Amino acid sequence: MSNQDMHVTRRSALIGAAAGASVVAASGVTAAVKAVASPFGEWATDDVGLPTYRFTAAVPVATKTPAGKPYPLEADPFFLIGNDGLSLFTYASGHFLLMSGERGWVRLNSPAGDTESNGATLTVTRGGARKTYKLLGDDGLCATAAATREFGCGSARYRMTPETKVTVERTLSVAPSSATDHGAPAFVVTIRITNADTTPIEIDYVETVLSHPTLTLNRAPVGGTVPVRFVNTATALPGGIVCDPKATSDDPLVMTAPDAPNRYNLYPPSLALLASPRSQVPLQFEQREVADGGIELAARARVSLAPGASKDIVFITALKPHGETLDAAKRFADALPASRTGAYFRTDWARALATFAKVPDPKLRAELAWDGHALLAMATYSGYHGKTFIPQGMTYDYHMDLTAAPRDHLQHSMAAAYYAPHLAKSTLLYTLCKMTYQGEIKYTDFGNGETSNSAWNTSDQQLYLFQAMGEYLRITRDWSILADKTAYLPKEAKFGGTTLEKLERAFIYLRDEVSTGAHGLIRLMNSDWSDMVYVDTSVLKYFHTAESQMNTGMAMAVIPNLIEQLTAYSKTAGAPVEVARLIKAMQLYVDRIAAAMTRDMEGRVFAKRIYLDANTAMGDDTMHLEPQSFLLQAPGFPLERKRALWKAMQDKLIAGEVLGPRQREKPVVGGGMEPGTSENGGFWYALSGQTVIGVATFDRTAALALLDRMTFRNFARHYPSYWVGQWTAPDTINAEFCGDLAGLPRPDNDGLWSKFAGYCAHAHAWPIYGYYRIRDLA
Repeated sequence: MSNQDMHVTRRSALIGAAAGASVVAASGVTAAVKAVASPFGEWATDDVGLPTYRFTAAVPVATKTPAGKPYPLEADPFFLIGNDGLSLFTYASGHFLLMSGERGWVRLNSPAGDTESNGATLTVTRGGARKTYKLLGDDGLCATAAATREFGCGSARYRMTPETKVTVERTLSVAPSSATDHGAPAFVVTIRITNADTTPIEIDYVETVLSHPTLTLNRAPVGGTVPVRFVNTATALPGGIVCDPKATSDDPLVMTAPDAPNRYNLYPPSLALLASPRSQVPLQFEQREVADGGIELAARARVSLAPGASKDIVFITALKPHGETLDAAKRFADALPASRTGAYFRTDWARALATFAKVPDPKLRAELAWDGHALLAMATYSGYHGKTFIPQGMTYDYHMDLTAAPRDHLQHSMAAAYYAPHLAKSTLLYTLCKMTYQGEIKYTDFGNGETSNSAWNTSDQQLYLFQAMGEYLRITRDWSILADKTAYLPKEAKFGGTTLEKLERAFIYLRDEVSTGAHGLIRLMNSDWSDMVYVDTSVLKYFHTAESQMNTGMAMAVIPNLIEQLTAYSKTAGAPVEVARLIKAMQLYVDRIAAAMTRDMEGRVFAKRIYLDANTAMGDDTMHLEPQSFLLQAPGFPLERKRALWKAMQDKLIAGEVLGPRQREKPVVGGGMEPGTSENGGFWYALSGQTVIGVATFDRTAALALLDRMTFRNFARHYPSYWVGQWTAPDTINAEFCGDLAGLPRPDNDGLWSKFAGYCAHAHAWPIYGYYRIRDLA
């Protein structure tokens, strides 16, 4: 059966199977799909019980739609390992991308000219005959299907056989961050070479990494030059080598001090290679200048291998933050314990993910642990704000240096609260660092603390703060966060407030600045969750009149929980008297908002989406998912109405879909976005996740079935030919409504959203939070 036949058959079967509302609500099952083996590999369990993915396909991978059209997904699939000090993307070919987000996103080893980001060669000399093998890259041994590649929690392992009796096993290992320590910005490289022949051999092994920092945001102005360039200088060390980048610019005002806000990361970390006492082979360190000012650093080892012998070559690749020494990296290298397998920090990762070991379903347990690892690997320390947070990831951070949006970081914190509460707390405090005294929460950061709204005057950031803070308090009972003090923007004013004070400022901003419109519903300003809710309608025309049913439903859903948690806090010793006035003001507000929504819902099963003005509604007769997911959560929305709404949602948004509800019933045709994609009817992890917890308030079985739909294993069943979606995903995937493009990342903006269409934190956070929230509601 061809991909096209499989797609059409599956789509037709699902449309028929999902026509009745009972498919999810009653039976809790999704439509049956014929099992198709993934062409990319399979899941396994590692030596400490954590999930690992065995990648078996040859690289490069060509992505085509079922109709045979090429699609611009990365041809070298990647996985992420890391901690809050580094982001290390490990590719199937053996290449890696080393990124830092401490002062804004920078790629530390971008290719330069014909020099690759990293590489490795093995030269074997036997009886006078000498042969060299390229190990990494598209034309290396690692890219072939004969290589064994295994990607796990905190590790990536590559096994190659350059000759029949010679094997090379290359392992990269990263230590997790913890509640008490930032993650070491370093990874261990172990190369185990085995001679299974009956004669001795001589080995010359060389591993390289390119020091060539490239800012993800470094756009040349019209008629001008690239704003920032780097000059690299390598210095030999006892037992290592370090390369320091220095920023230059033709514009003197681009150059600022390290602690000053700047749109550009002028002070990326240095890149270093350090020998480890665990290496069984002495190492030499070398350097070579390449194109565009880059410097290739190399670690070389020469070793004689007797028949049947193995030797481990071990060294450290470390980042040295600007202004710091390499002392911490040297201590890290010196403290490495012995490793039987060549992999390190296995028990540390098992400990960091221990919460998931209690999940009874083994398949779900493995996937949630994988998701938990992804969030810990994505976590990033902000040097400007002095907090660690979980970024949005994917195209936003890793390709555009767009650290947005607070609502996203806050959603990620809800998952972390269940298994890494220290990370959840830090993410919440990081978000509070982006608040002005008026209670506005700025939308984006670029570079080192350069804050902007990026054209969006959002109306919902405060609501996501209330949701995340209410959940953090409910899950952890950590009242101390309410007394923690963070700076208001601008940080340079050195003026701050406690979390409780900032909750009050945020509430006042929502009540008075965002305010309400002609129907008493919360205003939209120019965006709520959906930046493109208008699709092809002018934003500015309706800035003052638009009202959001989504915001209104969200207020009904999330503020009551925060009130409940603050009420519990008010009864503890030492709680300030000010908390009582915030509770009262919030209760008055939510009562008023709920009354307005009740009037607006009179005679209706589902909510409209927005009012453009007092007389013009969007979503009057066609359903949009956003407000419905929050009405299902709202404690004041009657149970019988929730059930009727859920039935309508299945009919209008889920029928014919395989991953979960699409964003709108009837996408705009002929507009700026393809129907069934993005905010024009795509599948969104963030929206599906909110729906899961809404359904869980009245039907646990249906909620679990809906949760299963958004898992990677469900994606792999339905879309086995696309690697994006099988172990990571972007924020949105095209709905079945999209036809030939279904199951792929959004295609708009000339493929921009396909350039780094993996490791969006939503895809990893919402399954975790959804599972535990369902458990708590049972």
